Amino acid sequence: ESTAMGLIGTSSVGKDGRNVWEALKDFVARKPTWGTCAGMILLAEQCVGASAVIENGQALIGGMDILVCRNYFGSQVSSFEMATPPPPGAKDDVKEESSYPGIFIRAPAILSAGPDVEGLGRVVA
Repeated sequence: ESTAMGLIGTSSVGKDGRNVWEALKDFVARKPTWGTCAGMILLAEQCVGASAVIENGQALIGGMDILVCRNYFGSQVSSFEMATPPPPGAKDDVKEESSYPGIFIRAPAILSAGPDVEGLGRVVA
């Protein structure tokens, strides 16, 4: 998904002459923004992990001081489920700390985060 979004976002030009990516970068610089999976990849400042159709690397919007690895947990056939810590605020609804299901389908991983980034959970796989 992040590959397709990057290719479309950098090539689609609006009436003002700017591409979608430029408008998104302006938005992210001014507003709180959150992204999961492909969205997290796009919001990262740095990304590792190649795609066969990307010539100059993954196009990034940036704004989040993280280094992500695309498809860190493998290909679609390598998808798996494992117990993870519950998300913040869900501890009252979960009986055991390790009983919250985490489903990893070609998921990216944050390899490092800047000092102003607050991690809400951690999975060692």
